Amino acid sequence: MIRCYFLENNKVKPSPEFNVDKITWCDALEPTDDELITISQKFNINIEDLQDCLDQSERPRFNYDYKLKNNFLLLRAIQSFDIDVTKRATTPVGIFFTNQQKIVTIHSTLAQNFNDEIDGMNRHSIENSWFLITEIIHVLIKQLDQVAQRIATTILDLQDTILKYRKTKEVKQPFQLNSFLIFFNTSMLGNNNTIKSFYARHKHIFETDIPLLESFDDVMTDIDQVYNYTSIYRDQFSNIIDGLASVINNNLSNVMKVVGSISLILMIPTLIASVYGMNVGLPGGVTGGDHVTFYIILLLSFGLSLASWYYFRKRNWL
Repeated sequence: MIRCYFLENNKVKPSPEFNVDKITWCDALEPTDDELITISQKFNINIEDLQDCLDQSERPRFNYDYKLKNNFLLLRAIQSFDIDVTKRATTPVGIFFTNQQKIVTIHSTLAQNFNDEIDGMNRHSIENSWFLITEIIHVLIKQLDQVAQRIATTILDLQDTILKYRKTKEVKQPFQLNSFLIFFNTSMLGNNNTIKSFYARHKHIFETDIPLLESFDDVMTDIDQVYNYTSIYRDQFSNIIDGLASVINNNLSNVMKVVGSISLILMIPTLIASVYGMNVGLPGGVTGGDHVTFYIILLLSFGLSLASWYYFRKRNWL
């Protein structure tokens, strides 16, 4: 699906037609092969670069095509605001800035509240394509920041419950979240380097326009912050994972201690029964005789077992 936008009165507005001369921004969501070819021809963009934007394994990078005079930023953006550790942490988004100062974005998933984000852009004065591409990047970073905050909340929740883990199957969640966080943080590093490379390539343009420079400086500051505190979360959660291993070992030791203690407690009446051989008169038995000895042995067995249990509890062995 292709959507087009143009700038009017320093605001982003949807365009009813796909006319390259009149639009400023072309956004393609899950484009078909025919749509990719159309975009490639109309904006003079390398078709292989467009296809890379739909490859989930692509890393963040910045390329400048000296032949076509096009800028290509491949960033990693969120797939969903919900933290789904069973899926990839981020998804690629391609941003092309052509030599005619047209912007083309290619992505395989739709950012949530897309129309609301465009309205948010319009709270600022978007004078030209440079301001618009800055706002687009800023939107992606703000979404990443929101997911990072949710990761922090999830980590705090896990800290409260991780010491209670006793079953092996419960260990799956923190390890999945740890992998999710590592990939998320790596994507932030790639985005950070990509944005800085784009700035370095066009530094002369940014430095001649103070409002544009301030706006893009906010973008670089934000992505720096997202990367830095996700790095802190990654290190923090790594320590939690190490602590989890200690908790699991401690729980296993407790289980073995309980099993050993119960075995020792049960061994006492078994030992007594073995010594006496229960060669006494039993209630209802065929030997008849006095049953007092049987009850004495029975009470002695249970009494010593209870005393052993009490001693182990007092020593915190149980």
